[in-house]
Amino acid sequence: MYKLPGKLIRFKLSIAIPLAILLMHTFATAVFAHHAEIEAVSTCLATGDNRVDYVVRSWTGSGSAGLHNNVTVQYILDNGQTFNLPTGAFTDANQRQFSGSFVVDGAIAGGWIKADPVGPWGSGVNYDSSDPNGDARSTRFVGASHCKIDDFGDAPESYGDAYHEIVPYMTIGEIVDAEGGSQYSSGADGDDLNAQNGEADDEDGVVFVNGVGAPGSTNNQLQVSVFNHKLTRVNHTVGDKFGEVSYSKNNGTNTWLGEWRESEDPNGSASGGRIHINNGKLYLNDSPDTGQTPEIQRCVDLSNSWSATLTFDYSTPDTLETEDRIAVSVWTPYTGWETLWTFSGRENGQFDADISNYISNNTCIKFEVTQGYGASNEYFAVDNVQIKYSQLENTGAKVYLSGWIDFNGNGVFDSTEKVINDLEINNSAQLQNVTLPYTVPVDAVSGQTYARFRLSCEMGTQPTGAAGADVGEVEDYVVTIPQVPTPTPTNTPVPPTPTLTSTPVPPTNTPTSTAAPPTATLTNTP
Repeated sequence: MYKLPGKLIRFKLSIAIPLAILLMHTFATAVFAHHAEIEAVSTCLATGDNRVDYVVRSWTGSGSAGLHNNVTVQYILDNGQTFNLPTGAFTDANQRQFSGSFVVDGAIAGGWIKADPVGPWGSGVNYDSSDPNGDARSTRFVGASHCKIDDFGDAPESYGDAYHEIVPYMTIGEIVDAEGGSQYSSGADGDDLNAQNGEADDEDGVVFVNGVGAPGSTNNQLQVSVFNHKLTRVNHTVGDKFGEVSYSKNNGTNTWLGEWRESEDPNGSASGGRIHINNGKLYLNDSPDTGQTPEIQRCVDLSNSWSATLTFDYSTPDTLETEDRIAVSVWTPYTGWETLWTFSGRENGQFDADISNYISNNTCIKFEVTQGYGASNEYFAVDNVQIKYSQLENTGAKVYLSGWIDFNGNGVFDSTEKVINDLEINNSAQLQNVTLPYTVPVDAVSGQTYARFRLSCEMGTQPTGAAGADVGEVEDYVVTIPQVPTPTPTNTPVPPTPTLTSTPVPPTNTPTSTAAPPTATLTNTP
């Protein structure tokens, strides 16, 4: 089995993203061809400004490496300014060689943070290159990604470090900065972009509504702003098992850009000629020996892919000689054709090559008879051709928010002090605001203390150490637990003493005699 590394230049850079992400330190690893001088330009800041990331110089005959001596190198400082990279900022250049290419992995001197490239989350790398010696393999940048940057907690040392790799699809609040570990500080601002001087503070994701509650309080609220547009690496394939006599078959999860195309074969069809399909295999030869170079190629769209691998099975008859040769090549609009491997003589097995450095929207592979194969019993048979590639896609994955408040003030985040426990944050292209209730224990200690909030891809994140899958963000806060209010004493009112008053008695009625009416005297009238 052949396993080949990619042989083109591969450089992964930052892109502007739709968040106000402030990158304090950005650096990268460059793979470059022998003697090639490359100047890389990227949009590493959210402002979209193009900045020169850095310039590397090719190896000299003695094997040394370093910065370009004649080019001004701009770099993003921790205060957002740009200036010339000082002498000594790029030190201890370690090298390794594979297949004629070199990798320079530069360590950063004190005060600088090294960030390896990962990604990709976009495209659009501008570049300039020169090849003064005329022997560069290639100077084309392939792909693009954000500069890998790290985020650590910055509460006092007793609380321990909490590590995340910052990614543009997953943040607490809108502002993110990068720093090395052990940025401990009493103000929990040791990792901020000069926050101590009144500049940007990345602790912008959590608001304690009306402050932290007093011991025993239950009606407290947190307002948290989180962003989750997490991308998941998804594998795809294009392939052909040659199960039918056709140049248009697709045996993968995705389809090729078109069918197989022959050249220098008079027949030009899948059913016959110097190149044809028979018994489930693709056959190549140059019989009768014309001295031509029959070839067949097929292309695929690998846009926005992170990695790509070419595999196929091959076999030859025992009659071949070393002068009989087949070349396997790959092509992109940026590189032209480049040979991955040449087979000579009798060979059987499986070919496996990393073609990640040939990712493009039109990547082609080619099988070509470059010499020999003129006898009637000579052939190169190919089967199970496959290109496997991975892309970052939005699959709706959730992320998880956890938070702690050091209620007892003992300088650590205890398990009982977790106020947010793996809160699920759904996938959304927008910043999400969440209001959460929490209770302050009755035995909480009043005074200054600290809080920590972590956003992670996995559940079960602890207050210290690396987050699940490493990516996410951590924010530390200084908070104050107030005293329990002391009730103000009030006088108990004394009821008044009742005063007796006399009740008036109604007068007694005295009976009086009633005069009798006079008695009438009858008289006679004469």
